[in-house]
Amino acid sequence: MADEARALRDAWHTMVMTQLGVSTEYVTLYDPIVGATDGHGRPADPTPELQLVRTFNLRKAYDELKDDMVAEIAAFDTHVIRPATDARESIQPLRKTIKKRENKRLDYEKCQEKFRKLQRKPGKSAKEDAQMHKHEEELHRISEVFSANAPLRLTCPPCPWA
Repeated sequence: MADEARALRDAWHTMVMTQLGVSTEYVTLYDPIVGATDGHGRPADPTPELQLVRTFNLRKAYDELKDDMVAEIAAFDTHVIRPATDARESIQPLRKTIKKRENKRLDYEKCQEKFRKLQRKPGKSAKEDAQMHKHEEELHRISEVFSANAPLRLTCPPCPWA
């Protein structure tokens, strides 16, 4: 959300600055050129006064709009972007905890599957029997840790974005 808000803020800023730039170019285009009537070519026709006044008023309106929008954009930054960034930073430790919990769950399930696979196998060798007992002990050890976190498992569903 913070990244999209930054993109929106930047788009508004670009739009305002582009509109101001266009109105500035109109002023430059219609404003009389200093020194153009010094006899260095054909005489220039003056821009009609109404068009000059409108162009200067447009430039002034866009300049005021830019000042207002820059203030609004700054307020958008403090009221939307900064809280979203703060929320993301405050969630980060929780994400780490959820990720650790998910890794423990995966370890538990993997160990459980290894034990079940060896337990179901008929005609085990002594080596496989020893591995089964080793996995059984590890399963008991992990299940104690995993069951100690049972209240956490019940209150915190798996994180969809982790």
